This record gives sequence, C-alpha cells and structure tokens, in this order.
Amino acid sequence: MTQRKAIIVGGSMAGLFAANMLYRAGWDVSVFERSPAPLSGRGTGIVTHAGMLALLRKAGVDTSGDLGVPLTRRLSIGKSGEVRAETRFEQILMGWSKLYALLQAALPRDVYHLNRSVCAVDCGSEMQSPLVTCQSGRTDTADVVIAADGVRSAIREMLMPGESAVAAPYVAWRGMARMDTLSRAAQQQLGQAFVVVTEPDEEMVTYPVLGDDGAVYINFVWYRLVTTEERVDLFSDSEGNHFPQGISPRAIKPEHALRARAAATELFHVHIAEVVEATPELLLQVIVDQTASRMTQGRVALIGDAAFVARPHVGQGVTKAGGDAWALATCLSDPSASVVDALQRYNALRLPVGVSAVERARELGAVLIPACDTTPTMSRWRDHYLNATALLSDTAVELPGLAHV
Repeated sequence: MTQRKAIIVGGSMAGLFAANMLYRAGWDVSVFERSPAPLSGRGTGIVTHAGMLALLRKAGVDTSGDLGVPLTRRLSIGKSGEVRAETRFEQILMGWSKLYALLQAALPRDVYHLNRSVCAVDCGSEMQSPLVTCQSGRTDTADVVIAADGVRSAIREMLMPGESAVAAPYVAWRGMARMDTLSRAAQQQLGQAFVVVTEPDEEMVTYPVLGDDGAVYINFVWYRLVTTEERVDLFSDSEGNHFPQGISPRAIKPEHALRARAAATELFHVHIAEVVEATPELLLQVIVDQTASRMTQGRVALIGDAAFVARPHVGQGVTKAGGDAWALATCLSDPSASVVDALQRYNALRLPVGVSAVERARELGAVLIPACDTTPTMSRWRDHYLNATALLSDTAVELPGLAHV
C-alpha cells in the first residue's frame, strides 16, 4: 500500500502536534514553516491540563520528566496584598519554548522545513490531490493539506475570505520576569501560586513557568480596556506605521511601555508591579475572537488558531490545537473512509468544540467590560465573575471535549 502524504503548513504548536500524530499513524509528513529560523524565545507561558498531557503522549512526547512548575494553589489578591479568594487546583505551568522544543524533538528532523512560505493552495477533491505553491515557485502535492498557520492564517483567508477575526475591546500586555530578579517576598507569593487580580477595566494573571534555560520565570498576562483611538496608537510605531494585527516588541513606542510599567505600580500590589518592572521586554497582544463557518474544504483541513481563536482567559490554545490534531489523525486513520469523508467527519467533530471555546472565553472576558456596554447575557457573566472565587475557579481550566482524548 502506498504511504499517504500530508503537507502541514505552519510549524508551531498545532503543526507539530499534527505532524507527530500523523507520522506515528504511518503517514509521510512534511511541515512547511515560513520563518527562515527556528521558532524560539517567545515570552509566553502555557497552562497545561490533564488532556493536554495525554495529547503530548500521543504525539510521542515523554511526559514523565520535569515539564514545568507544578502548582496546587490559586490566589486573588488586592492592591494592599489582601487575599480576596483562594482555591486549590493542580496544574503544571510551562514556557512556550520548552513545549515547542519537546514537540520538535519528537519529530524526525528531515520532515520540518524552514523558509517555505505558502502563497497558494488548490483544495483538490475526491479524485484530485491538493496542490501547494510556495513563494519560491516550488509546488507539491499530497493526499491532504493541513492549515496550521495560526491566527493570521493565509490559507483560511484563501478558502474563506471575509471570515476575519474580531478584536475584543481590550488588549493584553505580556511578559516574563526571571524569578530570581524579584524580591524574596514577591518570589514567595507569586512563585507558588496561579494569581488572578482584577481592578476596574483591568485583569492581571501571573504564574511561574520553567524557561528553556532551566530557570523559573513569572509569566504575566495583563488585560486592559482601551478605546478605539488608544488601540490605534498602541499598535502604531514612532514612524506612524499601523499594525492592527499585532506589533513587534521593538516597534512598540517607548512611551507606551513606560506608561504600562507606571500604571502597574499605580494599580496593583507591589509584588505584581515588580514583575512588570523586572520584565526586560514587554509584549503587546491583540485579543480577538476568531470563528470559522467550516474547518475543511476539499482535501484541506484547518486546525488550531487557523480555525478558531479563543481569548486567552480559557488558557486552551495549545490543548485545542492538540485536540484538533488528534481528532484529525483519528479520522484520517479510518481505512474505510476516503480523505474527503474523513475530513467531513473531522469538521463535524471539531466545529462545535471551537464555537464553544470562543464563547466560553467571551464569558470570562465579560468581567472587563463596563456594565453599560454589555448585553443582558454578558452582564450576567460580568456580575458572576466579579466574584473572585468564581473567576479563579473558571480561568484556564480544561473545557469538556477540547482535548478529544
């Protein structure tokens, strides 16, 4: 029997999950990553779940080692340091680079190709293989093409023009501070707990993660409500160039980073402000809702952020990517189904999961929205999550069915 071939466009988490799972199912896989250099050094943390660990094992990753920082405690603290709420919840917190390295190490090196930027995809059909064209002029065919090219997916735009992401009314400052650069008091409080802090129009989440250098860092995500005018200014550089889909850290106007650090000192407890101040480089993230009317067309499938993007409150991006990949690999492994039939089954399985994740994240984000600007439904969620215990209990926890294991 001829070995079936899959081309996976995008070499980040979703692409690596799909490549590893299909490779282990006997497929000939090729990963096309547009970046000319390995993806590394992203200053973000990842919240793991039991389902995500199961997915890593299915992708060939040994999860018995030291994956990250284990936590059992969640805290909500006020500006004066008072504990507003406390819950118990077991999780392992990882750095992005650590997880990326584990997934890449599980895959044979010769299947991961850098500097292959895809510019066109012919979806193919039941009787015709899909065709992938790169900017270099290179063309390749396969039995299936998997779009794992992220929130700004070029393939999704080709297949479903107009299904664009919708920006939330707030943005997120992000970063990581090495824990041993913080005061002993800050290390003791923030190094042993998942912390959620809310103030009017603001929400801050911090947690320790294990960096790829072996050191422990305090990762933070700080949501800030912004006006349309403020958003335009934040995502424009000093020369007036506007980057509505995201701005690189080096292009952020210095005054914006300075104001953010000053605002952290004014708004939050001294230990939280210390983390922001000790972060060498602040990142600024657009927060969006991305939905898709379908996840397949012909012999092309969308997975991960290429299909759905939920706001980070749910902490489910990587788990959803792995769940999509596992569902797709399972459907494609059915010997009685054609590729097109397998993709249709995958679409039926995962489309409602994506819709549910996006909606759950919107509900968690309602706490940031002024009461006068919410719908009756979102107003009820806002009131619910103004309760610190409720917010602690539902932030970054595994959603039913997301992992598909």
